[in-house]
Amino acid sequence: MLLRPMAGERKVWSGVHVPSVEEEDRRQLHRELLTAKQARTRVINRLKGLLAGHGVQLTLQGDVDTQLE
Repeated sequence: MLLRPMAGERKVWSGVHVPSVEEEDRRQLHRELLTAKQARTRVINRLKGLLAGHGVQLTLQGDVDTQLE
């Protein structure tokens, strides 16, 4: 395998880019944001499912306290 690239075969190995610490820190913030959004969506869908199971349908917009009354 080590000699095949020397013989001209290009698809034996592929290069890997190792990000710097700064690049990885920048990516981590974006990953955490996506994870938080996914968790929020999961909780909202779970609550809607539980409420629908009991026959409750809520469409809340804006001031939630006044709409709940």
